[in-house]
Amino acid sequence: MALIKCKECGKDISDTAKVCINCGAKTEKAKRDNKNIVRSGIVILIIVLLASVMFAIYNHNPKIKVCNKAINILEKYRKDKIDTPKLMNELKTLSNEAETLSKKARKSETQLDLSNISITLYLMSYEISDTYYYWNSHAETNDVKIDEYIKNIKKLKY
Repeated sequence: MALIKCKECGKDISDTAKVCINCGAKTEKAKRDNKNIVRSGIVILIIVLLASVMFAIYNHNPKIKVCNKAINILEKYRKDKIDTPKLMNELKTLSNEAETLSKKARKSETQLDLSNISITLYLMSYEISDTYYYWNSHAETNDVKIDEYIKNIKKLKY
């Protein structure tokens, strides 16, 4: 620790002091610290804004929204929060929603992706209903099959 002269009053103060104990003027160290805090704050603010924009863009993608809904429905089924007929119905409804979004989409690539998702969801609901009604109304789709469905939907998501 050394002594330095205050630029305002000229008296000796510690080189670690942030303000002069005599006149209250900020030292160069305090000014540098404030600039670093402001710079850090600006950098953090920019990062948060960029992350928010990326999140908003990601969440407004209809393909991703439909896939996330489908995954949530399958997860609910796996956790026994919905029964098989409700699962079939929700997958068919979501399939129709994806087809409607496909018709409204402006890019042909998005239209194609949404149509593929719609068909996949419809086929899943058909396969589940076939198992359900063929084996009897108490048959459940096993977790391995649900995992396979989720894996397929995740592939369609990106």
